[in-house]
Amino acid sequence: MFVVAGPIADDRMRRQFDRYEMKEITMEQLLEKITYREPTHQIMLGTPTAVALIQPDSTFISKIEDIITNMGVALVKDFETDIIEAMKIIYNSELFISLTDKETGLFEKSWAEIYEMLKKELKM
Repeated sequence: MFVVAGPIADDRMRRQFDRYEMKEITMEQLLEKITYREPTHQIMLGTPTAVALIQPDSTFISKIEDIITNMGVALVKDFETDIIEAMKIIYNSELFISLTDKETGLFEKSWAEIYEMLKKELKM
């Protein structure tokens, strides 16, 4: 993994160096223009592994969204509740915590199987 973090010069400063190289400004003008203005910070991700650290897994997210949607609809039908209450039930469950933890692999199960687990947790 290749990650570099630290202070950087902003684009305005880079532009001043370009202007100096093209002889549009003198060294004195350059030094005046690159005077410290405000702190800047950058993180550079130099490998696909490093980039993967911040990219969400869209397949994982999509599967979870589908499971939650289906369970919400099922709660509304089975227990005659409204969708807002159904979502509160899901999002406040221990099962939801496990579902959103990719390492559990729970998201790979069918929504119906996960729904049964939710009903058991909630003693419904």
